[in-house]
Amino acid sequence: MSSIFGEGPDEEEEEEEEGMPQNEALRQLEATKTQPEERPTKRKKHQHSENSKTTEKLLSVRKEYWLRRDILVKIRSKTLSDGRYFGRKAAVDRLVDKYTAEVEVLDSGPDTRDGGDILRLDQDDLETVVPKAAGKPVRILNGRGRGKRAVVVSLDPKERRATLEVATDQEQSPLILKHVDYADFSKEAI
Repeated sequence: MSSIFGEGPDEEEEEEEEGMPQNEALRQLEATKTQPEERPTKRKKHQHSENSKTTEKLLSVRKEYWLRRDILVKIRSKTLSDGRYFGRKAAVDRLVDKYTAEVEVLDSGPDTRDGGDILRLDQDDLETVVPKAAGKPVRILNGRGRGKRAVVVSLDPKERRATLEVATDQEQSPLILKHVDYADFSKEAI
């Protein structure tokens, strides 16, 4: 979705951390989970320590900020315009900084044309929008796979977690992320 205010800061995370592309690091993490334990040799110990470093790096992807352009959010501020926008969905148009975004309020219904207002809100006044069913596209906002597009495989409303399939190249096998908190991904604004 393009913004009428121009481009905000580049929200895309750097693809490389310490010389390793993030998707490669995710594949290595998944590979370490699925490989059976083997009797370690000196060479295997060195390889295992590298995999541990990769795992630690992926788990440290968690940030305090999670806003990103072109996602859907729900407004949680009851004080904004006397609660007029509370519970309304909006699309993030532009990032002002890491914690603040300009959002465009969506219409409240298919026949109601009451959206279109542009608001500047802090991320504390917003929450993610989780799809109601599996198979919907989402963007991972925090934690493992941060910044990647994914598809919802399953939802667990009781635990407020989901299983996501991260979009990869056609040549690669899909990467499955389990137990992803609802707060760590959101529907994409299409």
